[in-house]
Amino acid sequence: MDRSWRWKRTLISLLIMIHLVGLFIWNIPHSRLRVLTVEVYKYYFMPLGMWQAWGMFAPNPPAQVTWAEVVVRDNKGLLHEFDFPRIAGMPVGQAFWKFRYSKHMHNFGEPDTKELKQCGVRYAVRELNLPADSFPVDAELRFRLKPIPEPGELADPLGATTFKTLERYRFPSLKEVMQ
Repeated sequence: MDRSWRWKRTLISLLIMIHLVGLFIWNIPHSRLRVLTVEVYKYYFMPLGMWQAWGMFAPNPPAQVTWAEVVVRDNKGLLHEFDFPRIAGMPVGQAFWKFRYSKHMHNFGEPDTKELKQCGVRYAVRELNLPADSFPVDAELRFRLKPIPEPGELADPLGATTFKTLERYRFPSLKEVMQ
């Protein structure tokens, strides 16, 4: 066997092993091992959207529809809203490219995703295309929650919507948002 091929094969095997160990660590229940090692793997899994969330299989699945939005107040007091795209109701071809948004939105609610939340808020502020003279801005990442009707009941489109603030940020300049 060619020596360079053996080296490549060893490297590929090592990368696969690191990935499989990472998946194991990421999905085990909260434990000392997970706490000690998940910090290393989050820099690999989070940007690529490869984490897992199994809440819908829990004994008590979510009882509400949740979507994320960012509300920004500029230095003139004007409010600007950014809704993260929801794939429900989108054509398949369009939803395919937006699927990562739903994973990010779900994980905004997780306790150990501070960097993901800040990254999401920066993205939202950039997407609003605010001029530089609108800064400093205050941005609030929040969930909009709407109850899921019981089986057999119709959803009330005018039903109560509640909000849950996840994080608040202040960006003194456009340059800080672009980081």
